[in-house]
Amino acid sequence: MSDKKHKSIKQMINIRTDYQNKITHVFKKYFIKYIKNLYTNSNSTKEFQKKLLEIPEWSHDMMNKEYDKFLIYAELKFDLTENELYKIIEIIIGSSIKILNTLFNNIKVNYPTLSIVYYKCLKKIAKYYYKEPRIIKLDESLKQQEYNISNIIENVIQNFIPIKNIIQLNKTTNSRSTANSRSTANSRSHSITNSRSHSRSTANSRSTANSNSIANSHSIANSRSTANSDSEFSEEKQIRFPSHLNKKKFYRMQPLNKNEIDVHFFDEY
Repeated sequence: MSDKKHKSIKQMINIRTDYQNKITHVFKKYFIKYIKNLYTNSNSTKEFQKKLLEIPEWSHDMMNKEYDKFLIYAELKFDLTENELYKIIEIIIGSSIKILNTLFNNIKVNYPTLSIVYYKCLKKIAKYYYKEPRIIKLDESLKQQEYNISNIIENVIQNFIPIKNIIQLNKTTNSRSTANSRSTANSRSHSITNSRSHSRSTANSRSTANSNSIANSHSIANSRSTANSDSEFSEEKQIRFPSHLNKKKFYRMQPLNKNEIDVHFFDEY
């Protein structure tokens, strides 16, 4: 890898990390606040868990209502609009693909809407607190909660990266590269074979010319010998020359696999 390319990848990693931390911080602060309010307004742990279970069952209207609350919070607290937050998601996913594969322009990316990312994160975090409802009571576990929630948010966003498409594109590119290398090698081999065949043909032509010259000289000598002495007979000499056959070689190209694999967006509910 060249120094220029290495520097470019390092720069993309830094950009992705910065934006990843930014969007994670916004989501994390809002979701912790939301879950705490949900717990505070519950009369028992069982009721708290019941409310968490209802989140994946929200209607479209309910989801939009809660999503609008998040947008208001993000703009008031962090001065970030919906469009700006969406651009951050695009940068994170786009830079991740560029880091994994230099053929970024050949990959079709379906960027998720901000509302989809919001809802998937919320459902994952609801599941986390449903399994560990008592952790919200412990003040000393706040750092652990923030760490776990940050991981959940980052994993949700990373799941939108079309890894299968990247792997498939790499396989197709490598197959084509291998096929081209084999084709080039076969062309060189065929060229060498033709060159050797031409050299042998030239050598045979020269050998034939020399043999004919020798035969003519021998015939003249025999004629002179016959004139001088009738008792001497000339012997006919038959000279056989080897025939060279040009053998054709056929190379079968392997068919390329162009099956498209749809991107699977993870969602447990």
